Amino acid sequence: MVEFIGPEDRVIRSPIQIVDTKVTDKVTDQVNDQVNDQVNDQVNDQENDQVNDQVNDQVNDQVNVSISNMSNKVLKILFKTPSITVTELSERLSLSRKSVAQKIKELKDHGYIERVGSSRKGYWKITKH
Repeated sequence: MVEFIGPEDRVIRSPIQIVDTKVTDKVTDQVNDQVNDQVNDQVNDQENDQVNDQVNDQVNDQVNVSISNMSNKVLKILFKTPSITVTELSERLSLSRKSVAQKIKELKDHGYIERVGSSRKGYWKITKH
């Protein structure tokens, strides 16, 4: 019986074929790296966006709470002493006049208070509690 030897057993590789294989492997590796980098960037961006959104929400909530707390303090004082001035408020709260003015502006903008009369002889009217 004669044994058949397949053509792959008879292939003689030349140095050119070996170089071509190395070049092909390098090109394949470069293309794979580029595709993997793009996919990884997209996945990382999505994950980072989710994490950033959660962290930003928590930080913003804490900042908003602290602003609301200070505004609430101002509102309570205005409720108890409607004729108080910005200077007196700043002394009572140990804040600058500018900070107190910003809190008052915030309260005005949200419709909580309005000033009736002049800054010297007027009073603060609480419009919502």
